[in-house]
Amino acid sequence: MLAATNEGLGTCAQGALGLFRSPLDKHFDIPKQYNLLCGVAIGYELDVPVNKFQPEKIAASELMLPKRRA
Repeated sequence: MLAATNEGLGTCAQGALGLFRSPLDKHFDIPKQYNLLCGVAIGYELDVPVNKFQPEKIAASELMLPKRRA
């Protein structure tokens, strides 16, 4: 997202089903019942009201997963 911004593009985090969780499972203890989401939209920003929307944010601690022990 930072690289896109550096090139004059806007970004927006999106969701998509994560079908390949094995690379993450090697490094993190992610409960099997969790569904993984990832994705990003990239484009040129417009100065319109919808682009000024600021959703409420949850605490980072609610997003953190424990690192897998070696």
